[in-house]
Amino acid sequence: MKRLLFKLAGQDGEQPEAGAGDNNAQDNQPAAENPEATADDMRRRRMERFQQMEAESQAQGLKQLEQMSKSPSPPLTSPKSTSPPLASSKLAAAATPSSSTTSVKPTTTTTTTTTSTSKPAATTTPSSSSTTTSTVSANAHKIRECEVPMTESDYYILEKILYIYLKPTSENKAVFLKSLATELKSELAASGEKCFKLTPDVLDRFMVERLSTAANYPAVEYLIATYNRLKNESKKKVKQFVQDQAFSNQLVELIVRYLGIILTIPDMFQNSSTPAYGTGPVQLLPYLTGEFTEELSYEFLQSFIDLYQEDKKDIFQPIFSYMSTKMTTITLLGDFLSYFKAFSSLIQFKSLSDIFIGSQYWNPPGNNGAQMETATLLGAYFSPSATSNDRAVLNQYFPSASQLSQHNIREAFVSIHSVLKNYDQGLYQLVRSLLRSSPEAKEAFLVWICSAIDKNAGRTKMNVNAAEVASDGFALNLVAVMILLCEAFVDVSFSKVSMVDTNFLLNSKRHDLSSYTRLSATSEEVEEWQKSKQLEPSPNVNFITECFFVTLRCIHIALNPSFSKIKNISRALRENDNLKRNLNETRSSWQNTPQARLHEANLEMVKKREDLYKGLLLSLEAQLFEQQFIQKTAFFLIFTTKWLLKVINPNDQKLPLPLPPNIQFVALPEFCIEDVVDFFANVSAMFPHYLENLPLEVLVNFFITVLSAPENVKNPYLKAKIVEILSEFIPRDNHPSNNYFASLFECSDLVKENLVPSIMRFYVDIEFTGAHNQFYEKFNYRYQAAHILKYRQIVFDACQQQCQHATLFVAKGGRAIHETRDSRQNLGDDELLPLAIGRTEMHGTQGARTGKMTDIYLFLAVDERFVQSVVRDGRSFKVSMFATADKIMRRERLKNDDEMDKFSKLIERFEQAAREEEQEEEDLGEIPDQYLDPILSTLMRDPVTLPSSKTIVDRQTIVRHLLSDQTDPFNRSKLTEDMLIPNTELKAEIDAWIKSKKQK
Repeated sequence: MKRLLFKLAGQDGEQPEAGAGDNNAQDNQPAAENPEATADDMRRRRMERFQQMEAESQAQGLKQLEQMSKSPSPPLTSPKSTSPPLASSKLAAAATPSSSTTSVKPTTTTTTTTTSTSKPAATTTPSSSSTTTSTVSANAHKIRECEVPMTESDYYILEKILYIYLKPTSENKAVFLKSLATELKSELAASGEKCFKLTPDVLDRFMVERLSTAANYPAVEYLIATYNRLKNESKKKVKQFVQDQAFSNQLVELIVRYLGIILTIPDMFQNSSTPAYGTGPVQLLPYLTGEFTEELSYEFLQSFIDLYQEDKKDIFQPIFSYMSTKMTTITLLGDFLSYFKAFSSLIQFKSLSDIFIGSQYWNPPGNNGAQMETATLLGAYFSPSATSNDRAVLNQYFPSASQLSQHNIREAFVSIHSVLKNYDQGLYQLVRSLLRSSPEAKEAFLVWICSAIDKNAGRTKMNVNAAEVASDGFALNLVAVMILLCEAFVDVSFSKVSMVDTNFLLNSKRHDLSSYTRLSATSEEVEEWQKSKQLEPSPNVNFITECFFVTLRCIHIALNPSFSKIKNISRALRENDNLKRNLNETRSSWQNTPQARLHEANLEMVKKREDLYKGLLLSLEAQLFEQQFIQKTAFFLIFTTKWLLKVINPNDQKLPLPLPPNIQFVALPEFCIEDVVDFFANVSAMFPHYLENLPLEVLVNFFITVLSAPENVKNPYLKAKIVEILSEFIPRDNHPSNNYFASLFECSDLVKENLVPSIMRFYVDIEFTGAHNQFYEKFNYRYQAAHILKYRQIVFDACQQQCQHATLFVAKGGRAIHETRDSRQNLGDDELLPLAIGRTEMHGTQGARTGKMTDIYLFLAVDERFVQSVVRDGRSFKVSMFATADKIMRRERLKNDDEMDKFSKLIERFEQAAREEEQEEEDLGEIPDQYLDPILSTLMRDPVTLPSSKTIVDRQTIVRHLLSDQTDPFNRSKLTEDMLIPNTELKAEIDAWIKSKKQK
């Protein structure tokens, strides 16, 4: 026994050396957090502790043997505490004791062990009230007649749970412990008992013997599998298995303690290593990633962490370090999800998240931007991308990129985007697990990501050393994860905008903006406002504010530099194409010259460079222009413009805004607007269809607000970019997005009232950009402004033409309504009603037809004259008809809420116009005969002269007549609408008469 105690204390041989397969080796893991605690010190402390307890242990062991020889074996639920084996100097103090117990097993010719522990008595000595009643079948108490007789329930635990046999067996992964079976047989004969009891002490002997025996699979896997079998059998409540919760807990504790010993003292037992992961704590990793069949459950991890409270840092920190190191080698095409799963399984425990964020490799202060990606524990998880330096995606999907067809490129993009979605979602879940683990982890993450942003601020510069900043993929992955985190508060109604504390960005230690250019304020002004506490943030900043500004800054270091890189690669590709074309065109002049070999080599190099440039370009575009990513980012930036609108115009004043401007807005850094305009300028030019179904009205309203108040933004190029975006929103010929983009300009009162004045002011102000090339730049900007004004004129002309045809449309529509109403009234006839009911194939089109009619009314109702024309058509206009249509569309959900609200407001306008029309008729009283229409005897609003009969009639009346008969009703001569002669003199006379009547 003393020999084994010395072995546990570490003095039975030389210190094991860290080899290539040892995961505790210094070259495989980062340095320990407490390097002064050497292996010699640990062994010395263990030996001192064992020397103090050796005499007491031997005495108690002898006393125990005497009791066993005089009394029957203790029952299965014996309250005797089990002393687990010692793992390290810290393992002995895994639980703080109220009293310490020690047990000694008899010394035998084979391996024996003495184990000591300090733990609360409740864990090993359950009270009678807490002990679960044993529920076994009759066979469970039956004694198996063999060399080592035990109950069937005990043998069930040995053979089905522990995979231990006391006789030869052919069971896979089971072990026959021949020497221990012989020992037990001798001990049973000496004690005079008929049956051997499977007590916790005996289980400990079985476990030691099993782990000391070479088996066909590693000891770590055996212990994890044993735990899983134990839990599965407990859930199934197998009859042969004794359902004693206390005994089960003791067995679990035994398994967990020996697992800790194997992980911390690799040379303790045989098969304490795995071929792929060597020795040490990293052996747990394949059971976390799902690489092996057996899996570490939440309950197992919880039990392990609870038992090894003081040792968990030494056990789990190497696992975190190993996973981060491994992630730096995994590409976007690799098995990154398994490591995400393993990380999430561990980080959900607060104690482990504290270890993770407390590591010296969490956020080292001396790291540059590139090292934030490669040399921090969390940065490695953001590293895989389509643009990584290993070019795995480029080599896989874009080999010989210059020769790929568009079809092959599209297929490659689909595959890459599918992988990116899985990666982004997995990374989001990983970060979310970290944030939810504890408030300390949330704060540590914010500090880490802000540090990554600050140290990669150089990415926005024109010339930057690529070795000192993180990759494009790392920065874009930061954006993707933060955008997903922001989805919790970025909603369609923008209800959470008011929760964003602007002053937190302007005056907090989290965000250092001292080197950033402000929108329209100097650094001195900002410092003065900060000192006077005009920019004082709230004391308790919410996570929405934190998350919002971090996301905004991530976009600044990621998207705009990526857009610039695409432009630079495209420019280099064009230059390379020109060189290639020049070499091919001049081939005849150098083909037969001594320099032919040199030119051929140059041509070959140009072709390889073309493949490289095209592959790099396609890889970056595949990473950046994934539709879901672009749309989510666009929606976040629209939320940003809503916040900016709240800051620039907090009281919702009418444009142009009064001076002086809001100090919160002018103190903001330029990137708050620059990132928005650059993003939409690039996306609207390349992928305008990505922006459909997004609330761009908010974006356009903000742009108009900025243009109408140029004092709020000093930089003329920001305003020029805004004009460029508005120019891109102008509808194009035969483009599917025309209707949507047209509505941005034609359905907003703010745009209609302020667009032209704002554009004209910009047209003048761009003369003074202050740049050396302003003479040339202003022509491009003015062209875009002129493009907007030209579209405005086109819309105006179209409205004029549409108004001329409005009366014609109303007359034709009124006639159709009359015919439809007459037909409906006649459906009551006995012969027609069955026929109408039987035509069920027509029923499905009524909703669509009603929706189209509604769209037409809403489109034409922009002009008030259309509303007046509808009301004055007495034959077909009834407010009740429109109300019925509104009721049907709401019931059938034919339109969305916004469109239904617009239609309801149109009905109100019809009602108001009808009331005004009736009131006007009463006010006018008797109408002079010369002002009456000769056909309908109504007041002529727009008198026209018929060319042949020279009769004066109302335009609306004669146009309605021409719908059915294009002849003069007075002499039957040919007559068309364009032949009508406006009678302006009579119209002026009628208008004057109406005005005089109203004044009375």
